[in-house]
Amino acid sequence: MKSGSNCSFKIVSNEAKQIAIQVADQSGRLLYRSSQLVTIGSNIINIHTDKLSLTTGLVFITFRSEGFEKTFKQIFE
Repeated sequence: MKSGSNCSFKIVSNEAKQIAIQVADQSGRLLYRSSQLVTIGSNIINIHTDKLSLTTGLVFITFRSEGFEKTFKQIFE
């Protein structure tokens, strides 16, 4: 992923709920935090990389809600 671009994730939910989104670097430093309401069905979550204070490296993107947590790894070039 290049800095200044958009990172998109598709989330399918069986209920409407609020999810927390966090992006952290390898050291655990929080780079970005947000929350978004997802609806029943397919949802697209966009993270604009220009909001991250990172030029290159590995980041961990976590989506969390009640009873659910999923973390993805993403490399920035």
